[in-house]
Amino acid sequence: MLKARIRKRYWSVGRSWRRCLRGLVYIPAAAEQQVSPSARNDANVFRSELERLSLLGVPWACAILAYWALLLKSDGKRDVERALSLCAGPAQDGDAYAEYILAWSLVFKGDLAAAATAMQNSSRQLFPPAVLDSANFFWRDKTSYKDQAMMMLLLKQSDQIGHAGTFLRRCAFYRSGRFGIGRWALGHLLWPFASAKYLLAVWMSPFSAHVFSFSERSDMRLLRFISRTP
Repeated sequence: MLKARIRKRYWSVGRSWRRCLRGLVYIPAAAEQQVSPSARNDANVFRSELERLSLLGVPWACAILAYWALLLKSDGKRDVERALSLCAGPAQDGDAYAEYILAWSLVFKGDLAAAATAMQNSSRQLFPPAVLDSANFFWRDKTSYKDQAMMMLLLKQSDQIGHAGTFLRRCAFYRSGRFGIGRWALGHLLWPFASAKYLLAVWMSPFSAHVFSFSERSDMRLLRFISRTP
């Protein structure tokens, strides 16, 4: 029941949006009414529409543009200041998506305390990517059993609300070796299955909050605007 409620709360657009976007990003169902079908057929028009909506303070548009700004450019840099400026307003108003992207923006700015607060605020609203990534905040430079227990608790919550990447993240933690040799072996053994399960979920719902999460290694190739005009 919890999974169904969270999925309804963070309902997303369908796979048809792949005609204007390629990549992994959460686009809420509200976008269906706020972006005309014609605007989804040209990359420049679609990006202009996102910019227009962000100026109007539409949270999801601000979050997507901020996410795009955080992706690694060809020169290895990120536009952190733009991401912060885009997310600050919606995050202050309590939007879970904007708070999640704001948290990652603050990580790259170096303000880890504020980043943890923003991630926690998003996680409290059971925003699936925030619940999943909260475990990573205990992962950074932590080795105590208390931190490991909290990480497992957060992963359990992530599984309960239905993030498709939970199993894969659990395997990644196990494969690090921090949880003992038994779980290290288990992580390696289950990794192919966990990867296949996650990729299937991404293929079925590429714009769902239940498959989306930010990766520090992601670059501009992860999110591309597609033009269909001659």
